[in-house]
This record gives sequence, C-alpha cells and structure tokens, in this order.
Amino acid sequence: MRENNNAPNHAARLSGVLLLMLVPFFGGSLALGQDGVPDLSGNWWRTQDRSGNTGRVIEQALRQLSAHGDALMAVFDPADDPAVRCEHPGAVRVILSPYPVNFELHDDHVSIAYEEWATTRTVHLTAQDLDPDATNTPMGHSVGHYEGGKLIIETNNLASGLNMSTGFFWTSEEAHIVEEYYVVEDNTYLTLRMSVTDSVMLAEPWVIEKRWVRYDGDLLDFECIDRERP
Repeated sequence: MRENNNAPNHAARLSGVLLLMLVPFFGGSLALGQDGVPDLSGNWWRTQDRSGNTGRVIEQALRQLSAHGDALMAVFDPADDPAVRCEHPGAVRVILSPYPVNFELHDDHVSIAYEEWATTRTVHLTAQDLDPDATNTPMGHSVGHYEGGKLIIETNNLASGLNMSTGFFWTSEEAHIVEEYYVVEDNTYLTLRMSVTDSVMLAEPWVIEKRWVRYDGDLLDFECIDRERP
C-alpha cells in the first residue's frame, strides 16, 4: 500500500475527509481573470467551506460497466491494486485524489501537481504532434483550451488504470477523459466536471463532479512503501 512520510499530517487530513458526501452545488457566477481565463492558480483542497461542508463530491453517475469490465471486477482482488506494488494507479484515480492539488497557468501550458503519487501533469494549450508509436502512460497526453470561463482538458494515450473513488473499476488504454474546471464565488470554489469514456470497460460514460476550496498550506512529500502481497 502507499504511504506518505508525513503520516501524522495525512492521518489528520483523513479524519476529516474520508466520508464522501453528496452536497448541493454552491452556485454563483464564474470568476475570471484577464482575457476570460479562470483564476485556477494556487493550491486547492477539500477543506471546510463557509457552509460547513467538507464533502468534495457534488454529484456522480452510476457506473455502467461493459460485459468485459463487469467480468473483470467479478474476480477482482483488492490486493491486485497497482498501488500495493507502488505502481502508479492511473489518471482517473489521481485526478480524484482526496489530497491537495496545485495549478500553475502559463502562456502555452497548464501545470497541475497532485500531492498523492507526487504526480505533475502538463496540459498543452496548443495542438501537439504525437508519435503514433508512443507508449501510453498513466497520465496520458492532455491538451486543453479555455472556453466560456472554463479550462477544458481532453486526455488520451492512457495506460490502463484502477479507479477507487467510489469503489474499484478498471480503465483501459481506450479510455478518454474530458475535464472542465471553473471557479465561482469570488474564486472561493474550484469545480471539476469529469467524463470518462471507455469502450472496453464502460457501457456508457461515467460522469462525476467534485469541488475544492482554496488551501493556504503546501503540498506534502509523498513516499510509497512497497508491501508484499498477502
């Protein structure tokens, strides 16, 4: 299993965030910077908001697995989780991680750093020519653009991964992820709407919405401790 070398800090965090709560969307106008670009820069986390809510999930669709995906999960052993072997579990799981995340906006790309798995992701804001023989990777290849006050990201070229946001399910190399990020309420809330399409593992797209609030702390270091399979 994975473990952080700042275990006391993470233990304190987990005590307040392990319960996933479906909370109503806290509406408001989009908060925009110059040129209509959403003000995503900085650290975000699922800490308590002004209404006392600590839940990060706003809404999510029921997972509809394909026959193949359902057959795999019918024989799934949690000990087969890649994280047990300190292997990266994939983009879906990292994007939905309960730990803090940092956004840095640049002219030609957006950098997103996730505390869990010490993953830093580059989202290109210009079209990229990909080598057709390029190896699929856990975080894939991401291209984004700004539209209607949102950062919209499309990700392909993904390696297979294992999501555990609301129970385990596999995603394949055919998975395609679309994320929409925007901020509301005077830059207080960062909202994500993510759709995962996978013709191999899912019978229909899986959609989830989550929310963060601004976080004044730093992202902690991450250390994975490899454990033998029982």
